[in-house]
Amino acid sequence: RVFVPGGGDTAAVINAQLAKGMHVVISPGTYILEDALRVTVANTVVLGLGLPILVAGTGHSVIQVGDVDGVRVAGLILEAGPVASRTLVQWGTGLYAGSPLNPGVLSDIFGRVGGPGRFPNVLTTTMVTVASGHVIGDNLWLWRADHTAAGITTPVDNRCQHGLEVIGDDVTMYGLAVEHTLQDLTVWTGERGRTYFYQSELPYGVDQQQWGDAGYVGYRVGPIVQSHEAYGVGVYHYFRDHNVTAESGIACPDHLVPYFHSPLTVFLNGGGVVRHVINQLGKSSGVGAAGSTHYCAGRNPTPKDQCSVGDVVSCSGAFWGTACRGNQC
Repeated sequence: RVFVPGGGDTAAVINAQLAKGMHVVISPGTYILEDALRVTVANTVVLGLGLPILVAGTGHSVIQVGDVDGVRVAGLILEAGPVASRTLVQWGTGLYAGSPLNPGVLSDIFGRVGGPGRFPNVLTTTMVTVASGHVIGDNLWLWRADHTAAGITTPVDNRCQHGLEVIGDDVTMYGLAVEHTLQDLTVWTGERGRTYFYQSELPYGVDQQQWGDAGYVGYRVGPIVQSHEAYGVGVYHYFRDHNVTAESGIACPDHLVPYFHSPLTVFLNGGGVVRHVINQLGKSSGVGAAGSTHYCAGRNPTPKDQCSVGDVVSCSGAFWGTACRGNQC
């Protein structure tokens, strides 16, 4: 029931085994794939040992999961190749609700666009696209290279628009990191999404027109989403080459702001400023402003700007009292 690919096995060979319902265990190494690995049988496991590197060699995805339940993909580095891919991981077609009793799971997945200098330039539109419902992500780091073996990068290098795009409903992420993509780092349009810890860094080399004027953010929930909840969403910024003014680190429909628990922006270095933490709320971080700022996003807290641990604030319905605990009511 388990297939272990050899060093010369192609995606076609691996896919023939996946189609039979075999689990796949991939040993350490670099695999430049001529096609996506296609998982179409429920409850299949694709497991990497020693973080094998799977490269999109010809403009395809690295992994495509069909509209099936219970698939587990874990322990892999997924790398963009020299021909543009739409996404490195395509989970579902967008037509499948999934199963709350048998969700799909992505664990210990590391996406990268650039870095080792394997090709002169690489690109993908998105690193991970989740279009099925009831999928869980646990420990994902999705990185557009801010530096490579050849040195620092600019926005014309290693192009990638988004790290994560969530279209499916009832998707949950634990320990998610997205860094340096050239548009909204995470875009979430599915309903009832949940994120537990999010770390992001905005791209270093962008200018005002490329980032601030375009209104991009580190974490965006779509304008018609009715239900979303997120804990510990952090957006860090280091505008290395230009003084960029960004309006906000996080964007969501106004009715969802109270469901962002302890959101923050952090100024690392460089120039420019992020004017607000979430939408038009929270103070600035950046040159001439705070190094980091949190928005006190409890249920109707007062004051509605920000708080420091120990501040006395009013939190309606807070049975533990009226204090700022961990920069939140």
